[in-house]
Amino acid sequence: MKDRILKKLCKKIVELRPNDYGHAWRDKYGIMCVGGDLDEWGEGQDWSDVLEDFSRTYAWAGMLGFYPEGHRFAGYPVHDKKRATGKRMIEMAKYKSKESNSY
Repeated sequence: MKDRILKKLCKKIVELRPNDYGHAWRDKYGIMCVGGDLDEWGEGQDWSDVLEDFSRTYAWAGMLGFYPEGHRFAGYPVHDKKRATGKRMIEMAKYKSKESNSY
């Protein structure tokens, strides 16, 4: 993915999910990133851009629901088998932000 598109997608996800990504920071190319903090031993941790982090974790946030008790994968999130495109991630971030604003 081109840097300019990645930059716009990361910025949009941060705007839609400020509670989750309010601590995001910009790298030297202007892309919003998370992670990279020091652990308790003073060693640096891995970091990733916001789009990559959101695409790894949106299923665990309960957006798609979880498999019911008695199912082979009970307690694990349901995956919809759609590709994790930029458009799809923005739709999921919008869906989650509407859901959290309804409480």
